[in-house]
Amino acid sequence: MIAWFLRNPVAANLLMIGILVLGVQSALELRREIFPQLPPSEITVSVVYDSGSARQAEENITRKIEHAIKDLSGIREVTSSSSRTGSTVTIRKNYDADLDKLLNKIKARVDAIIGMPKDAEKPVVEAEEWDVTALRVNLYGEVPQGLLQSLASSLREDLLGKPGITTVELQGYKTPEITIEVDEARLQTHGLSLQDISDAVAHESLVEVSGALRSEDTIVQLTADAPRYRKDEFAHITVRKNPGGSELKLGEVATITDGFPSSPRTWLRYQGKRSVGLRVTVGEHGDITRVTREAREVLDDWRVRGKLPQGVGIAAWDDDSEFIKSRLSALLFNGAVGIILVIVLLSLVLEARVAFWVAVGLPVCFAGALFAMGDPILGLSLNEVSTFGFIVAMGILVDDAVVVGENIHTRQALSPTPEATLEGVRQVAMPTLIGGLTTVVAFSSLAFVFGNYGVYFSQFSLVVAACLVFSMIESKLILPAHLLPRRRTAASPSPRRTIAQRFQARFETFKTKLFLPGLQRAIDYRFLCFLSRTFQVTDYRTSNRDTL
Repeated sequence: MIAWFLRNPVAANLLMIGILVLGVQSALELRREIFPQLPPSEITVSVVYDSGSARQAEENITRKIEHAIKDLSGIREVTSSSSRTGSTVTIRKNYDADLDKLLNKIKARVDAIIGMPKDAEKPVVEAEEWDVTALRVNLYGEVPQGLLQSLASSLREDLLGKPGITTVELQGYKTPEITIEVDEARLQTHGLSLQDISDAVAHESLVEVSGALRSEDTIVQLTADAPRYRKDEFAHITVRKNPGGSELKLGEVATITDGFPSSPRTWLRYQGKRSVGLRVTVGEHGDITRVTREAREVLDDWRVRGKLPQGVGIAAWDDDSEFIKSRLSALLFNGAVGIILVIVLLSLVLEARVAFWVAVGLPVCFAGALFAMGDPILGLSLNEVSTFGFIVAMGILVDDAVVVGENIHTRQALSPTPEATLEGVRQVAMPTLIGGLTTVVAFSSLAFVFGNYGVYFSQFSLVVAACLVFSMIESKLILPAHLLPRRRTAASPSPRRTIAQRFQARFETFKTKLFLPGLQRAIDYRFLCFLSRTFQVTDYRTSNRDTL
């Protein structure tokens, strides 16, 4: 195959161009994320139980759930939390357990529990979903809470209208509450009790626990299922029908206010001001850079179109896409510096043409690895771990190309013919191939590490292995075709050639008079060298131990 590509250099060029095109296309399509996403491993059982006591929730719900699932296989640990409003049990699975099967088993056990409190709602069993924060947005200002929440809801709808954004969570959002304050004097006048008011409101009120009847020493929590949403609707609730046909309305015996809980579960402030937040997340197949870009486009559109009222500000922060953008910039910079250094150094030792084509091998190998990272082959993403693999591979990739290029250069110096080029490749093809495959096997073995660490190691090791595979392809099939001998024409010596010749002469002197004789002495006295190195390592460890 090496000889065929040498006889058909156009095929070598087409192969190189094809790898570059496929690599660029794959790079544009690859997902970007901070770190490889670990598969979901938790199942949550939640029960709403407004008992007013955390101990009651613990004894009547939490312990029953824990007892029901304690003998199920595939469970690593169970944690629980009980409060006056309910219970939450979190189950973490073993790494090798199937989440869906375990979810079905837990649902069956929880549904079979006997003796749950009548006031408790039906248990909700949910599996953990892919969820990574991409960006946080805050609407803030010393304005009414209702205005901030209305703006946040509108902003959330605009964000979800973008194709790349699938999930936006509201934070610091307070549930609207209807408060009914009963006047005891009015009740006595009409011959009513607090329970009569409670029964009337419960007959037609909100869909959820949404308010309370209050007197000086009594609070009655309301729960009902008729659609009443505004205070004027509550004011028209009929408390009692009089014998003459008239009706006594709730607004005549109570003061009704429409607002928010006086003691909400969460308070959210930004820059010292009242705030409502939105958390933009990335799903399993989402691209974090695309999500943050589209979210910022929506925010810029709000600012340009003046959708924010006076006194309301908007801010975006915690942009996690900056990490991967920074790593990609570092990768591009290191790649450019590496290519320049390869060209400069090899131009001094060999020829500029050899140095150039050896340096071209770097982007070809990276493009091949990017193509292999796509979903059809490895299914990887661009993240902090995989890009680190590119940085590590950068120092390894040039080795094969330098060995092949240098041997071809040496053979062509004796006989500038295609046959000499082929002989130069064949002399080093097998050693470099075996060395490359050995390194590929060494790195690929990390992909089989068990557990969550294996997810990270596999991204790193498979990227390095892919780079090495394409390095062997480039150095054996593409590079030799570019180093075929050219017709030599008489040319005046250039300053660059003169500098290179001087450097090569001094390098040759160093090699023949210092390096090779020193290497021969090290081989002759190899046991002494080995003992000397052993003593150095021992002394280094001893000195470090004394320092500690």
